[in-house]
Amino acid sequence: MGAYLLDGLRGLIRHPIVGDVRGKGLLLGVELVKDRVSKEPVGAAQITSLVDFCRDNGLIIGRSGGGRRYGNTVVFCPPLVITRAECDRIVDIMDRGLGSLNSG
Repeated sequence: MGAYLLDGLRGLIRHPIVGDVRGKGLLLGVELVKDRVSKEPVGAAQITSLVDFCRDNGLIIGRSGGGRRYGNTVVFCPPLVITRAECDRIVDIMDRGLGSLNSG
């Protein structure tokens, strides 16, 4: 399931704000950046907006990376009994959330 979810999340790279998608097993992260080349992190307001969007749509995500200053990687740690349908739902919610950042 980890490889399946990672593959789905890698599809989110089409959003300009996604700098990297990485993970091992079911511990996964999506790094959010202003610019992919410089890896400059997005602002706290954008990450907070994404976290709030996900929560409002039934997906609890955390943030990590860069210490207290940045925290520009949203992290996932779903249960080991997650299904493909639930993985698809995670990717769908993230896709919509990232889309709302791009349009807002």
